[in-house]
Amino acid sequence: MNSVFSKPCVPNLRSLSSLSLGWLCLSGLMLAPDAIAQPQPTQSSSSQLLDFVPPPAPKDEGAPKGRRQGGASRGSCKNYEKLTALVPIQDEVVRGLTQSPNPTLWFYLPAPVSKDLEVEFVLQDQNDDFVYHTDLSFDTDAAGIVSVSVEDAEPALQAGESYQWTLSLDCSPSVSVYVSGRLESVAPVSSVQGLSPFEQAAQAAQDGIWFDSLTALGELRQAEPDNPRFQQAWMNLLQQIDLDDIASKPLL
Repeated sequence: MNSVFSKPCVPNLRSLSSLSLGWLCLSGLMLAPDAIAQPQPTQSSSSQLLDFVPPPAPKDEGAPKGRRQGGASRGSCKNYEKLTALVPIQDEVVRGLTQSPNPTLWFYLPAPVSKDLEVEFVLQDQNDDFVYHTDLSFDTDAAGIVSVSVEDAEPALQAGESYQWTLSLDCSPSVSVYVSGRLESVAPVSSVQGLSPFEQAAQAAQDGIWFDSLTALGELRQAEPDNPRFQQAWMNLLQQIDLDDIASKPLL
């Protein structure tokens, strides 16, 4: 039979009594390294969250600053005054980065949207030429968060280029409400090979790639809407850009 002692118990018989010898050997048995249960590492709550690190401030001061929230309106558009883009504001500029050729943007609709409401999304380059345009048809029975993906931009988005996007709700021929901002396409900063989708979201946040981080996390929430880990990370990420009042709104 194999012994559980890390070393044999060899006492000094001349200096130890039989009683102390027995206690020493028993203690050795109790404290042998192989016999001690080691505590299992636990994942801290902080590792469940994403830490968004804003990129360097924009340099082209003459570019449009954008509008994150729709603002005051009238008539049938009044219900959509709090239309909000889920995008950071940095140095008064509504701005986010992407590494994807087909980025996704997220918006909060403060009231139900019927098919009759005209919704338009456009993406323009620095020369104000359209690279993407689509008419959207939302049909929601509640307020909540929706996503809009840029599919097959023409020409394709180029790393190092900045684009201006606008989402507008046309409530009538003369009344509309809109949000706008900047989308900057950048080359990949870090490799995500071998990372889980959640780890990819965390890495993108660490690299300051807002749109990719939020989208990765949003897709996880859509796949597992009741997952508390994804819910908490989503809320915390939006709180980091001062969207506390929208952080808990449902994804439609």
